[in-house]
Amino acid sequence: MFRKVNFTNKLLLVAAIVGFIVYFVLLEFSEYWLGILTQHQVGPDFYIYFTAYLRTLAGENPYLPYHIGSSFVSHPFVLSFVSLFSWHQEGYLAIFFWVVTSAILWVFVVQLVFHVAIDDTSYILGRQENYQYWHGGMLLIFLGFAPFWETIHIGQINVFVMLALILTYYFSERNSDLLAGFFLALSTVLKTSPIIFVLYFVALRRFKVVGSFLMAFIAFSLIPAIQFSPGVLADFWGILSKLGGEINPIAYNQSALSLLARLFDRWGWEYLAALKWAHKVIMAAFAGAVLVLVALGDSEKRSRLWGFALLLMIMTLSSPLVWYHHSLFLVLPLMLFLWHPGRRYAILGVAVLFVIQSERLFEYKVANFAWPISLAEFILLGVGIWLYWNDWRRSRQPESLVKS
Repeated sequence: MFRKVNFTNKLLLVAAIVGFIVYFVLLEFSEYWLGILTQHQVGPDFYIYFTAYLRTLAGENPYLPYHIGSSFVSHPFVLSFVSLFSWHQEGYLAIFFWVVTSAILWVFVVQLVFHVAIDDTSYILGRQENYQYWHGGMLLIFLGFAPFWETIHIGQINVFVMLALILTYYFSERNSDLLAGFFLALSTVLKTSPIIFVLYFVALRRFKVVGSFLMAFIAFSLIPAIQFSPGVLADFWGILSKLGGEINPIAYNQSALSLLARLFDRWGWEYLAALKWAHKVIMAAFAGAVLVLVALGDSEKRSRLWGFALLLMIMTLSSPLVWYHHSLFLVLPLMLFLWHPGRRYAILGVAVLFVIQSERLFEYKVANFAWPISLAEFILLGVGIWLYWNDWRRSRQPESLVKS
C-alpha cells in the first residue's frame, strides 16, 4: 500500500513537472508570436494613451480620429493616470515605468487573489501541510500566464484595473465600504466595464459602497476636467455610445459576438442586428442569474466570492471587444477552480488554463479563429454558475439532509 501511494505521488510529481514545462514553452511561443511573427513592438497600447495625453495637453480632442484598436477610447481620467508616468513627456521613460510598475503590481495581485481564495472559500480540507507548494505553484502559474505577458508587452492598463477590482472585493469583505467604493470607481474610470459591479453591491444591499463609488467617480471625473479642460469630458461622452454598439469582426477580437459575426459573414447570413441583441440578452441573463444568487446567498462569504468571480467573467466575455490580454481578468475564477476540492472542477480549471495558454499556437498552426478560448471560457462560466447554484441550494437544505 505504501509503495502504491509513493508511486502515485511520484507519478503526479512527474506530471506536474511536465505540465509546467509545456506551460512555459507555450508562454515562450506566445511571446514569439507577439514580438516576432506579428512584429508587435513593446508598448503600442501605452503609446495610444501617451499620444492622447500629449494631444490633450496641446488642446486637441484625444478621441479623434475614432477607430477601434488604434485610437484612445478610455475615460479621461486615464489621461491623468498616464500623466503620473509621463511628467517628463519622454515616451521611452514612460513605457519603462509603466511596464515595471505593472509587473510588480501583478505579483501583488496574484498573492492577494490566492489569499482571498483560501480565506473566503473554506476549501482548505487537507491542504494545510502542502500550503507552501500550493502557494508556490499558483504563483508560478500566474506569473507565467501568457495574457499577463501580453498585457505588459503591449502596455495595456489591465493590471491596474485588476488590482483595483480585487481591492474592491477585499475591502468590501472587511467592511471598509468607503475604500471598496473608491477602488470600484478607480477600476471603472480606468476601464468602463467594471461598472457592472455596482449591481453586485446593489444585490448585496451595500448601499454605502455604492454611495462611495458615486462620490469617487465624480471626483475622478473632475480631475481631468481641472487638469486639462472640461471639454475632455464632453469629448468622451461623444464616443461613449459607439463603444457598445459595434461588432468589430476582426481576427484579433475574441468576443463571441465577433466570432459569430465572422461565421455569419462566411455563410452569407445577414442577421447582425439580431445577433447583437441576442448577445446582449444572453449575457444579461448570465449576469441576472449570478446577481440573483448573490442577493439570495449574501450571508456566506464563499457565496459572495463566487458571485464576484463569475461577474468578472461576465464583465470580460460580455464586451463586444475581447482581446487576448483580457483573459488576465480571469485569474480569480481560474484560481477558484484550481483550488476547488472537487477533482473534476480542478481538472476543468487546468484544461481551460492550458487552452488560454495555447491560444497563439492554435492561431498560428490551426486557424486564426479564436473559438477554442472563447468556448473554453464560456464552459467555465456555465459550470461556475451551475456550481454556484448547487452550492446555494445545498446551503438552504436542513443540516440533516446535507449530511445524508
